[in-house]
Amino acid sequence: MRSRFGHEEFKPLQKQACEAILECKDVCLLMATGFGKSLCYQLPAVHSGMPAVVVSPLISLMEDQVMHLNAIGVSACFLNSAQRDSSVWNEAFLGKFSLIYTSPETLDSLWDKLVFMESIYGICCFAVDESHCVSEWGHDFRPAYRRLGTIREKFPQVPIIAATASATNRVLQDIVSLLHLKTPLRLRSSLDRSNLEYLVKNKTSLDKDITVEVLGSGPAIIYCITRESTDKMHSHVCSLGINAVRYHAGLSESERRTAHRKFLFDEVPVIVATIAFGLGVNKSVSLSALRVVYVFRTFKESFTMALLSHLKNTIKKVVELEEMESLRDVSCSYNILY
Repeated sequence: MRSRFGHEEFKPLQKQACEAILECKDVCLLMATGFGKSLCYQLPAVHSGMPAVVVSPLISLMEDQVMHLNAIGVSACFLNSAQRDSSVWNEAFLGKFSLIYTSPETLDSLWDKLVFMESIYGICCFAVDESHCVSEWGHDFRPAYRRLGTIREKFPQVPIIAATASATNRVLQDIVSLLHLKTPLRLRSSLDRSNLEYLVKNKTSLDKDITVEVLGSGPAIIYCITRESTDKMHSHVCSLGINAVRYHAGLSESERRTAHRKFLFDEVPVIVATIAFGLGVNKSVSLSALRVVYVFRTFKESFTMALLSHLKNTIKKVVELEEMESLRDVSCSYNILY
C-alpha cells in the first residue's frame, strides 16, 4: 500500500473491506465521498496479482481513475465507447491490467471474454461503483445497472464489492438482493463531513449569482442540468474574462477528453459541465479555493449549489434556492446531489 498507493495507513473500514475481498467474501460498502472507496478494490487486485473488473457509470470518472493509476505505476485500462485503441481491447483479457474499468452497458458484451480471462488468469473481484443505481429507489437510475445480477450467475465464486456514497437502508437492501450478494460484509462509514459547512440563501439572477468573486481564481466546476444550460453558463463565464471549458454529451469525444485533461492539469481554471462529468473527479487542491456550483432542478424548485472556500480543509457549501419551505427539502436536495 505504501509503495504503490503512497498511504502509510488505512482509513476507517478500508482494511476490513480489502481483507474480505482477499478472502473471497462479498462486501456492501457505504462510504462518504473522499473516504477512499476505490482503494478497497484496487489494493486487493494489486496484492493478489489478479485483475479486478470495475463497473463505473461515467466515462470521465473511468478515464480519471485510469490516468491516476497508470501515473502511480498500477496498470489499468477502460473499456467503453470512448476506447478506440484496439490493442487495449485485445490485451485487457490477457492479464495485462490490474484494473479493468467498464460501463454496465459495455459489460453486457464482455461476458464470454471475461469468462475466458477468469479461467486462465482469475479475477480478483467485481467492483460495482455507484451501486445505488441498481435500485429503482436510487437516483441516477441506469437500466443496465439492473442487469448486473448476471455477474453472480456467470462468476459464482468471484467476490463482489458494491460501493456507494449515497444509499438509504432500503436502497442498500436492494443492492444486496439485486446483485445477489452472499452474506456480504456490510460496512458503513459516517456520512458526516466535518469539513463541510452548509449555508442557504435565495437565488437571484445569473449575473448576480455567478460572478468573478464567486468563482474566484479557481479551480472551479459548474454543474448544470442540461446541455443548453451548460452552453449558456459557459458563455456567461467566458464573458467574465475567465478561461473556461465545457463538458457534455453533445460534444465530440475528443472535445470532452480535451476539456477534462485541461481542467485536470490546471490548464484552465473553470469547467462547466453536465453531471455526466461526474462528482468524484480526482483533482487535488492544495491551499487554494475550490469552488463548485451546482445548477439543478428538484421536483419543485430550481436551485444552485456552490462549494466555496476550500482552504486548509474548510469548505463552505452555499445552496441557492428559489423556494425552500422546510429542512426536509434541504435533506432531499442533498440526497439528489450525492
